[in-house]
Amino acid sequence: MHVMGRVDYPDTPPASGQHNGRCWSDWGVLETEVPPERWVHNLEHGGVVFLHHCPEGCDADLSTIRELVNGRRFTLMTSYAALPTRFAVIAWGVRMLSDCLDRAAFEAFYDTHVNRAPESIDAPPAAICGSVPDPLAL
Repeated sequence: MHVMGRVDYPDTPPASGQHNGRCWSDWGVLETEVPPERWVHNLEHGGVVFLHHCPEGCDADLSTIRELVNGRRFTLMTSYAALPTRFAVIAWGVRMLSDCLDRAAFEAFYDTHVNRAPESIDAPPAAICGSVPDPLAL
């Protein structure tokens, strides 16, 4: 399931499948959009990924998601332009999509699904992963 380059995922957002074989994403709140090939690797490591797509803005909701992500292991927050709803929370093999942010439901999802994947690794990716212009080149 480890590949190089872009993956054409059959489901949006993907909750498992092929992903970048060498690099995953940093954990935490990321201000630039992370390619799914990287965060699917985080899912394989037991991570829970919080996605958002609010073209008309959702600052208060994003602040809530940041609070959920900060201080929790195995979490990642990133925008995802292909998201069919405003919000999603994903773990290996499962996803919850919503147009409204339900903090209690997102917390329960995290508690139920965190660190339940093929590989448990909450270490950061190799330093080389963040130093190349194309995030899928490695």
